[in-house]
Amino acid sequence: MSARKPVDVYTRVSRRGSREHLQSPREQERDARRFAEARGLVIDRVISDEDMSGGTLDRPGLQEVLNRVERGVTGGVVVAYLSRLSRDTLQGLTLLDRIRAAGGDVYAPNLPADYTNADGRMLTTIQLAVDAGYRERKREELEAAKRSAIEAGIPVATRTPTGYRARKDRTLEPDPKTAPVVREVFERRAAGEGPTALAELLAERGVKTSQGSATWTKQAVMSLIRNRVYLGELSYGRPDAPGQAPRYVNPIAHDGIVTPSVWAAAQRPGAPRVQKQRSSAGSSRYMLTGVLRCAACGYSANATLTSRGKPIYRCVGRHSGGKCPGRWSMPASIVEEAAEGLFWAQLDDVVAVGRRPATQPPDELRQELARAQARYEQIKTPEAQDAYQADYFSVVHERREAVERAAEALGHAEAAARSSASDEQIASLRDMWPNLSVAERRELMAARFDALALGRRGDEFVLGAWPVGTAPEGLSRRGFCRGAGLRPFDLPDAARVVALKDARERRGKRVV
Repeated sequence: MSARKPVDVYTRVSRRGSREHLQSPREQERDARRFAEARGLVIDRVISDEDMSGGTLDRPGLQEVLNRVERGVTGGVVVAYLSRLSRDTLQGLTLLDRIRAAGGDVYAPNLPADYTNADGRMLTTIQLAVDAGYRERKREELEAAKRSAIEAGIPVATRTPTGYRARKDRTLEPDPKTAPVVREVFERRAAGEGPTALAELLAERGVKTSQGSATWTKQAVMSLIRNRVYLGELSYGRPDAPGQAPRYVNPIAHDGIVTPSVWAAAQRPGAPRVQKQRSSAGSSRYMLTGVLRCAACGYSANATLTSRGKPIYRCVGRHSGGKCPGRWSMPASIVEEAAEGLFWAQLDDVVAVGRRPATQPPDELRQELARAQARYEQIKTPEAQDAYQADYFSVVHERREAVERAAEALGHAEAAARSSASDEQIASLRDMWPNLSVAERRELMAARFDALALGRRGDEFVLGAWPVGTAPEGLSRRGFCRGAGLRPFDLPDAARVVALKDARERRGKRVV
């Protein structure tokens, strides 16, 4: 009934290690065409799925084949062998019934000519079961290979974690160039440093991500912090239930880069500490990005370079809300100098910032951790389980938490001991300002001001300031005006205005 209509050729390849005795899509198409020609079938299209398992129906190519049969475009599908269509017994039988019910047929060299009668159905079921068994056997072999690799200290992941390098036998060892930087990242995180600053640290030291990128995002930094590979551990597989360990774990696969206590402390960092003095070179050269706006339209100023490579801030003029009536551009140095003046005018020289050393020295905390670990090991015995009976699991949970708290406290103390934070190094914000990076200054500006707005007042340019909590209504955090139209700022009076005219004349700058 379907021979009058052309049929489609369907090919599928699952590239998962050695799961398939792989025939390429081209070879499958060749064999399917030969078989179709022998049966007198006319081929319409060749539809393929690559990197797709035969155990799922969620395959774009297969869904297209089914759709064409059910719309009556084709009279069925030809495959080089039945496992290309499915490697699941029940799923395969369902597919055959679905295509048959739509008026089509399935053609394959190892499929009976009539798979609808009792004998044909039995032979088809056997063939699908064989194909499904092959799939399950290969899956088991792959799982066994992964488990053996983890036990041997060989990562299953294809990318080497940052801070490690692979030996000839594919096991991991700390990289002498990058491992110290990774260790410093954990210590700084344990002492309270944020992911943005840590991302800049990694980039400045020339450390790349495991994917080879020189740029670190917050997400990449936090993935590094949470990775237990830096404890010397390898694991594979997702837990079957919340709170359970991965399926395969080797806790001593290689040398760790950080101690368990510092790793634990980095997961729940302590209070911020004084930043080490370093150059102002950061990921951005602009201090007012996201803070500075145009007073004439309300939109965020654009931080960019002139054709001669000079950094400037400007209003781009054309926005979704309309055309700005007072677009401008201004050298970044002039605007930032005025912004710093507003910052100090609005902010007293704040109290010294810093972090006191831990109340207990690391040696005492190590003893506490050892005692907590000993009590935890004592409870993990059959005798203890018999003694505590119904309360056993609650006691185990309590003692495990005690170990985690002790490890966390020790990690904070170790990180603080290696950091520069001490009573003698506590300094005022004004003292620290020259040594802060651009990113750190930008964060302080954003923490102090909802917005700074630059605009014309007569023949002068003035900069207005709106401290936190005083932003005009409708101000968007991203700098885009809510609703239709422009939302100009009403520049405040002289107490919050800095005239830029003198600075322009002094520096001989031209302002558009």
